[in-house]
Amino acid sequence: MPTIRIAALRATAMMFATAMTFATAGHAATPAYHLPKPVVRTLPNGLTVGVFRDSRLPLVHLHLSVPAGSASEAPGEEGAANLVTQVMGVATASRDATTLNVDLDRMGGTISGQLGRDFATVTLNALSREMPAAMELLCDVSTRALFSDRDFDRARGTAMNDAARPSSPVALAEQKLWEAVFGAAPYGHAATGSPGSLDTLSLDSVRRFYLRHWRPNRSVLAVAGDVDPDSVFSAATRWFSDWSPGDAHGPQAPPPAPRRVTRIVDWPGAPAAQIAVGVPGPRSGDPDEIPIALAVELLNRGAASPADGRAEQRALGAGGMLWLTAEAPTDEAAAAAARLESRLLALGTGSIRAGALDTLRRAVQHTFPMRFETLEALAGQWSAVASVGSGYDDLASFPDRIAAMAPATVSAAAARWATASHVAVVAVGSDAELRAQFPAAEAAPAPRAAPVRAASDTSATADQLARGQELAKKAIQAHGGLSRLRGIKSSRFQSDAKLSLGAREVDTQLDETRVEPARMRVVSHVGPIGLLQVLDGEAAWSAPVDSLTGVRDLEADQAAALRQGFEADVPHLLLDAARPGARIAARGIVTANGQSLEKLEVWEASGARRILYVDPGTLLLAGAEQQESDPAGEMPSSVRWYRDYRAVNGIRLPFAEERWVGDKRVMRLVYTRITLNERFPDALFRKPQSTLPPTSR
Repeated sequence: MPTIRIAALRATAMMFATAMTFATAGHAATPAYHLPKPVVRTLPNGLTVGVFRDSRLPLVHLHLSVPAGSASEAPGEEGAANLVTQVMGVATASRDATTLNVDLDRMGGTISGQLGRDFATVTLNALSREMPAAMELLCDVSTRALFSDRDFDRARGTAMNDAARPSSPVALAEQKLWEAVFGAAPYGHAATGSPGSLDTLSLDSVRRFYLRHWRPNRSVLAVAGDVDPDSVFSAATRWFSDWSPGDAHGPQAPPPAPRRVTRIVDWPGAPAAQIAVGVPGPRSGDPDEIPIALAVELLNRGAASPADGRAEQRALGAGGMLWLTAEAPTDEAAAAAARLESRLLALGTGSIRAGALDTLRRAVQHTFPMRFETLEALAGQWSAVASVGSGYDDLASFPDRIAAMAPATVSAAAARWATASHVAVVAVGSDAELRAQFPAAEAAPAPRAAPVRAASDTSATADQLARGQELAKKAIQAHGGLSRLRGIKSSRFQSDAKLSLGAREVDTQLDETRVEPARMRVVSHVGPIGLLQVLDGEAAWSAPVDSLTGVRDLEADQAAALRQGFEADVPHLLLDAARPGARIAARGIVTANGQSLEKLEVWEASGARRILYVDPGTLLLAGAEQQESDPAGEMPSSVRWYRDYRAVNGIRLPFAEERWVGDKRVMRLVYTRITLNERFPDALFRKPQSTLPPTSR
């Protein structure tokens, strides 16, 4: 099934993503780079097909973008687009789940996807010789999805949990800001829907959304890899020609320019306030899109401290937004909001410094080729612009357009959009403390999620053990079944994360690769700093990402932490509970992380003890808790909370996770890609020989 990540799809934003890492005035001149040009044809039904031939590896990547994002939902349908992407791909009209996964394995394939406000995507990677079969499978999953009552109920249960329990004040503040800026228009509602809309959605209404919007009109299929364009067009024509077009429709227009608005969102017991300040922004393709993107990056570069906030921009088909977020002590929330607004409005006052802009321009131009290094990036970048009516020339001319930007151009664009009359302010925190600072603010309460500590009682009755075994078996089946879980030989989890450092959260990227038995490679990036940590059986080592000259063996406790991390993903937690000798006791329904959950206490044959929390409705794993190794019993337990489940090759896995130690959250993650049973070379885990000379003796 497509593994869907809820995110806006936009090429310009992706192009700026790596610029922050390379922004130094000392860069050499950008080398000549010629963007590969696709061969493009449009099928009679309106499907645009673009092919990039790349013979470096015997692989092919297929990327289908369909105008079926959350902005396509009519009033009362909020959440339908998300439910479609969560249910589709489990089975089709011609394949059950087992057959689909067997066919994927045969072609060496993986399938995944994304959901945005304008578009939904499905992507498939395979061996290039299997391109015709991959094309047929992509067509089957996308155009002949089979929706069962069971899969719909599970998907809706997960979505209702997500809608009722926001993952964090940060995520809640951003969503409420979209609501404040766009009101009742499609861009204003959450992609997961609301508890009210999800409660009224039926399987038939979700099927109708799918049949109405998953159509070839304005859809784009990008294919990149070691393939012949004529063969690709022949396969696309064969399999997609019967996909009948629907009524032509574009992104629904946003409302008129909004009024100035301030909203308070209650998060009881919050230790600090999360502030978001934003204004409407240009749509994708607007002449102001690139100047505003530059202005946003300049804001981030000019931040003197976390109190100055983090700036972001989204440019969509019918509108956009630019905003700043920051955390502040609750009693300083109003002052923090005023500071963020002042920084945002200052962009249009001519305060753009030529030197800072010149450094940023060089950084963006220097990193431009990096956006096309992989087949996925090449297809995704072109699809992003083609889906909104632009083309190759717009993409290829991006560096030249950046070079032409002057400080006056950026300031003029900011002045048009960052206006005081359109500012929206959202403050998330304790309503009682925020109300005095924002007396005229509108209110929208939200629940609070909190960690739970494990009980220490290890006794269990026969009935508790029998019920525990029964619930564990049902949970394993809900995740895809024991045979599928045992069939996982390797996995790769890539995520965008927020690492908590005191009161601050730092953007982090994680890439975790596991290979059975007991091999794991973790690559983490915090800003420009990258660290590689590797577990290879009993051995463990680390090195800086950009150099293998600093390789060192890990200490025993660090190696143990890696081994524990290897076993801490959902598949291993479930497999450990299914091993012979494991004892599982059902402790009944408890309130944990703001939810009513079944609590299972698991003692493995090795003596290790865990607590598993299972959603009684979906039977999916909602959390896992483990007491750290500590003879004195004084070290707090570690807890992982899971949500946003999607199916990956028939196995249900969470795409959002929070990690806590005791009562402190240490990290929250959104998985951008999960793949199973990829082939990884042994050399990936071997410790390299040191390139340094031996020390003098």
